[in-house]
Amino acid sequence: MDGIVYQAARAPSDKPSRRYGAAMIANTVRLCSQYLLELTVRRKLDTAGVDDYLHRFAKGLFKYSHTSLWVKGTDNFDSKNSYVFMSNHSSVMDIPTAFIAIPNSLRMITKEELFNIPIFGNALKHSGFIPIDRKNKIKAIRQLEEAKARLRTGISVWVAPEGTRSRTGELGSFKKGGFHVAMALGVPIVPFYIQDASLVVPANSLVVQPNQTIRVYFGKAIDTRSYREDQVSDLMDLVHARMIELRDRSAI
Repeated sequence: MDGIVYQAARAPSDKPSRRYGAAMIANTVRLCSQYLLELTVRRKLDTAGVDDYLHRFAKGLFKYSHTSLWVKGTDNFDSKNSYVFMSNHSSVMDIPTAFIAIPNSLRMITKEELFNIPIFGNALKHSGFIPIDRKNKIKAIRQLEEAKARLRTGISVWVAPEGTRSRTGELGSFKKGGFHVAMALGVPIVPFYIQDASLVVPANSLVVQPNQTIRVYFGKAIDTRSYREDQVSDLMDLVHARMIELRDRSAI
């Protein structure tokens, strides 16, 4: 459903502060610890149980940063099917944005270094996130097989095809990995654009600007089954162009 999907309580001041970032980190550590503790008792949570933790994590970041979320275009995909979702990436707020805006069961392809963070990294590992070693192509190809396994079970995968956060806000060039995954399984790609996440938390910063609204624009799903392996660049160009269109639409 389009419109406001999360309405945050207003902070008493619009002044940027690190204390909001500290509250976001504390909430994340608390939920990760709770999740890992529950795993020691139950050994494994089903998909719905993991989804619940991810939604609580995401909503916590919006709550403690006093950020609201507005979404448009969810009628462009079916919440019961699996997709490879692809978006721009300019802020750590892109992560909770995706988990709230996308109603599908969702996991993320993320840089391997995050798995080395105490508590947080262990929670990522046990919740089905997919690490990617950006410095080792052979290892990365093997790791992307995990993404295919998630999609086969009906779980969707989110990829930031730029490979890292943009420091300028401009949409950079794309990496091929997520496109190969989608093409290999014939899974549709849903492009979307996240607007103003970097206003809340800029790249490489813990200073939070409260009382903002992040906006998300979903494009139509792209059928990957008509693309051959040697046409991956054509598919990348199409997704890149669709994201540019969504960005331009968000500026109107």
